[in-house]
Amino acid sequence: MRHNNSRAALFVLAGLTVWFVFGLVAQADTVFLKGGQKLEGKIITEKPDYVEIKTRFGTVKIERERIEKIVFSQTKEEEYCKRFAKIDKNDPDALFELAGWCQENKLKKEYRELIKMTLAADPQHDGANKELGKTKYNGKWFTPSELNEYKQNEAERMKAQGMVFYEGIWMPEVEARKRMGYQEFEGEWISLMEYYHRTSERDIPKIFGDALTITDSKHFTIRSRNPEPTHLELLDYCELEYEHFMIKMTPDPVEDRMISYYPVPIYILDDVDACDLFIDSGYIKRYNPPAVLDRYAHSTNFSIYFPRPLIVLTMGRHLVGSEDKLTAQIGFMSHHVGHILIRRFKCGGSVPGWIETGFAHYYEGLTNFHQTISVCEYKGYEEIVKWTAKWENFHQWRKQLINPATHGNLPTIRELFNLQIETCTSRDMAKSWSVVTYLIKNHPESFVIYVRRALAPYRGERKLSNDKAWKLGFDSITPEEMEKRWRAWIVQQPPVPQREDRLALPTDEDE
Repeated sequence: MRHNNSRAALFVLAGLTVWFVFGLVAQADTVFLKGGQKLEGKIITEKPDYVEIKTRFGTVKIERERIEKIVFSQTKEEEYCKRFAKIDKNDPDALFELAGWCQENKLKKEYRELIKMTLAADPQHDGANKELGKTKYNGKWFTPSELNEYKQNEAERMKAQGMVFYEGIWMPEVEARKRMGYQEFEGEWISLMEYYHRTSERDIPKIFGDALTITDSKHFTIRSRNPEPTHLELLDYCELEYEHFMIKMTPDPVEDRMISYYPVPIYILDDVDACDLFIDSGYIKRYNPPAVLDRYAHSTNFSIYFPRPLIVLTMGRHLVGSEDKLTAQIGFMSHHVGHILIRRFKCGGSVPGWIETGFAHYYEGLTNFHQTISVCEYKGYEEIVKWTAKWENFHQWRKQLINPATHGNLPTIRELFNLQIETCTSRDMAKSWSVVTYLIKNHPESFVIYVRRALAPYRGERKLSNDKAWKLGFDSITPEEMEKRWRAWIVQQPPVPQREDRLALPTDEDE
């Protein structure tokens, strides 16, 4: 009998390694043997000369003389019984907490029973329902099959009530269409873009008494008292400027969408009083916050670039302009389109002042062959004091710029970095216009990188100063080196506009 017990003990000990690796034994009594081994299980018999311990491998009888010590502890099942006896059986949270303990200790049967008891105490208990793989919908818990059936029935019921499913909830069709960006206009649901277009056509007679002529092209809409043929000619210039800008600045897909996503409305009005009437009407509120309106009060012209573009001009407001009204309108219109294009290219970011005014005058000069200089003043050109003799029009700008003796009185390229467009003098504008022209012609790729990254984050990229953006674009060419190159280039330019100074797209002949 002693021999058989020894063989049984050896069998148990041989399986200890597998036993511990797979964690098959819960917390239990432990018998430590003198040889350094140990057995875990439940002590079922204690005699003066031996001990019997029940393990998952069977019952083992061990002589006292082989035992070093015995450590008594309760099994997980016993501990569970004690924990269960202490909790309130009507408390779903207490039951669910104990179920979690059972799961951690691999008491599967007890875990399942406690989940059932939790739901019996609280059928809507979140934790217990999730453990069963259910999904909560409209405040109720469903199995996958129950949820599909419920949603089908709900859809039929909601559609019968005129509701639609949008953004994860059922709502009235009117609310859903508004959330989709649609507006109701005279009983028809239309896109927001089309809504602004139609309301402007409807409201214009209320503002000015007589309906203005309205003509559209792909990217622009002109409203004025001009006849239709004049509008078509003006729109041709706008589209030509747009296409030229897209070629020169090579916008990426995001910039392209920002530039073109909304047609630019252009209003050409009779005078400053008409501008005030336009602003007072409230029409402009659909474009910019009301606080911005104060800036444009009593203005001769203005352009808005964000969140939607808008240009408002008055007839022939130029410091020095052509007597031909159409030429003046072309120049002024192209000037403001230049503002809009470069602003929208920056995707809502800040534009260096010298770049913005440089682009505006660059396109004004190209479009009407440098016959006018547009004045963006809010009180009318009679009160302008920053424009001085010999710097009043493009021809004077050219004459002064090609003269090396005047260069010392102009801001350097680095000094242009701090230029504020609201305080530009005619000399500042002339230098900005000339440098922008030079960079577009001679360093187009580097120039685009600088404009894209200067001052404002570019779609989440790190904000860069003028200096850092310049280095990123032009690399080793410093502003001082570029100043030298510009001076060498400008003195070689002819004093009068040439063929290439007209706005035209590149042709095979030009290549």
